[in-house]
Formats: sequence, C-alpha cells, structure tokens
Amino acid sequence: MRPYSLAMLVILAIAGHAVGEEDFSIILLPDTQKYAESYPEIFVSQTEWIVNNVDALHIAFVTHLGDIVEHGGFGPGGNGDNSVEWDRANAALSMLDGHVPWGLVLGNHDFDLWYAPSAGSQYFLERFGAPRFTDQPWFGGWSPDGYNAAQFFVGGGRRFLNLHLVPDVPPWALAWAQSMIDSNPGVPTMISTHIYMKENGRTRFPYMNMYDPNWGGISGNAIFEQLVKPNPQVFLVVCGHIAFERFQPSLNNLGQPVLEMLTDYQLRPLGGNGLLRILRFSPSANAIYASTYSTWYQTFETDDDSEFTISLDFARLGPVAGDTNCDGSIDFGDIDPFVLALSSADDYAVAFPNCRRYTADCDFNGQVDFMDIDAFVARLGAGLR
Repeated sequence: MRPYSLAMLVILAIAGHAVGEEDFSIILLPDTQKYAESYPEIFVSQTEWIVNNVDALHIAFVTHLGDIVEHGGFGPGGNGDNSVEWDRANAALSMLDGHVPWGLVLGNHDFDLWYAPSAGSQYFLERFGAPRFTDQPWFGGWSPDGYNAAQFFVGGGRRFLNLHLVPDVPPWALAWAQSMIDSNPGVPTMISTHIYMKENGRTRFPYMNMYDPNWGGISGNAIFEQLVKPNPQVFLVVCGHIAFERFQPSLNNLGQPVLEMLTDYQLRPLGGNGLLRILRFSPSANAIYASTYSTWYQTFETDDDSEFTISLDFARLGPVAGDTNCDGSIDFGDIDPFVLALSSADDYAVAFPNCRRYTADCDFNGQVDFMDIDAFVARLGAGLR
C-alpha cells in the first residue's frame, strides 16, 4: 500500500495519461436456434467477428437473448438427445471467452421440455451454468436455480450491470432481479430477456404459462410495471423471441425514458443470415447508434428498423468514475471527495448526499479501496488536460 498525499495526487495527475469517455459498443445476439440446428458455421462467424472487432468497436459486452438452440432437450426428431445442437452453440460462444464479458439467457426453445419449462434445462446448466463463469471478474452472480445471471461491464467511464432473466420472468426471478438492483444502487442497468415485446409493443400475457401453468410467468407489461418502471437505474431492456425489429421508449416513475428493443432475425434465410445488432454508445453525442450487420455476408441492413439513432442523456446514467463530487467533470475539486470516499463511506455519504461512493471505484472492480488510487490519478490527469 502506497500512501498518497493530496499534493502527490495533483502532481501525478498532471503527468497522467489520457483516459477519455470514448464510445463503446454492446452486441445483441438473438435467437440462434436455426444456426445450432443447421448452420453452425454461421453461428461461428458471428462470435468470430465479435472477437475480431473487440478493439475496433470497443465492444464492452455481448448478450445472447435466448433460443440458443432449436430442440431443447428433445433433439431433432424428438429422439431425446440434443447434445449436437448444444455442443455447436457451446463451440461458437466459447470463442468469446477471454476476449469480452458476455452472458446468455434461456429462451422457450432451450428448456429440456418446451411444454414444461418449470422442469428446467440440464443441457444449459451443464454448458453455461455457474461454474463456467464464477471465476470471471465481470461475473455478478446467479439466482439460486442457476438460470438468471448478472454481469458487470465497463464502458465510457461507467460500470454497468446487466441482468439476464428467464422468459416471462416468474416472481422468484423478479425477486432475484430486484435484489441485484438493490445491491447495486445507482449502477446503470440493462435487462436481457427472451420474451418481452412483440410487433406492436410489450407482451400482454405470459407466453410460457400456456404450456406450463406452474411456470407462473408474467407479461412484458407486468415486467415493466413491477421491475423496470420503479427502478430508475434500469435504462435499457432488450429481447428476442418474435421475428421482428422494434424499438420504443417508455417512461419510468421519474419520467425518464427506458429504451426497449426487440431484435430477432430467425425467419430470414439461413435461419437469420448471420445478422446481429450493434449498439454503439456515444457519451459525447448523448446518443446510441443502432446498426444491423450480417457476419455471414459482411453487409449492413440499412432500413429504418435496422439502422437508427436513439437519444440518451448520459448524465441520467450517473457520474463517471472519478467525478467524486458529482459536478459533471473530473478536476481538482474531486481530490478531497475521493480521499474521503477512500477513508470513510459514512463520512462521504454525509458530505455528498447526492453522490454514490462507487464514483471512487476507478478500477471498476466493485470495491472502493487503495487499488483505485492509480486509476483515479489517471482519470484526474485526463480531466485536467
């Protein structure tokens, strides 16, 4: 542990290297079931392209929106063994390991018995369960049943929380999601789930309950009312399931826009033509640029549903790391608050009641400690330039 005086922090800051709030990207991978069934090479082309573009696009996170495979636990022809599809999916998604934080969630096609989702998915747990991700520094935890998961990622100087939630989000999954939000107050949060929207808005009945009343799921409207709308830190919800593209903003309890997006290409030729959705976040422009790209044909779709710009006030997501007095900039005024946050959470809360202590977590590891000093100095140096 190295002691730092305020004077030393200032001197080091002036000599620091630039750390800007650069653009970053999130990749949405929807409904790959047809690739796992018949076109595994297209699935591989998607994850290979992501890996090859992590640096160029500043890809911060990849989320799979469910329907990983086509036949769940049945196998083609209902033969009771679907290892081939699951192994193909595993091979493609494993290419992301070590390159970018990522996660995935069950779709209705992924359960061992599509007509009995409450029975779960052993294939999913064996290949994508908790042991696979537990040692990753960005992994945030699982729900007790192992089907809902949390991940953290960093983009544009902020730490984000993503929640992957099972289809129609039954009450037990809803409670777990709320507990994760409560444990990470103020952290900008996105939700990835399989069933949430349809062609003309959010779903109005729980699809999964038609097959299994024991599932106890709720509609997209109910998910919005019970989880999204009351939690202002939730700013984005993404889903698949319905072969369509739709974007809509809705207002939370504070009158702030929540961005809701349906993305699914499974009915296109070749099970989706290798299409994926790119969301490029631009803090300097207060915008998200959505585009749709085929990794198989190496072409963009440019119609209005596939390429568009979303306005987002990034200030609504909270201060960036290093802005410990929450005034919208990183400068000399942040040094004393940073030292205070480092030394006493209680004193910091009293002195800066409208700030969150996590702004001092400059190395983005979820803790405020002496390991944040060098990262704070670097960000302070960039702010002073």
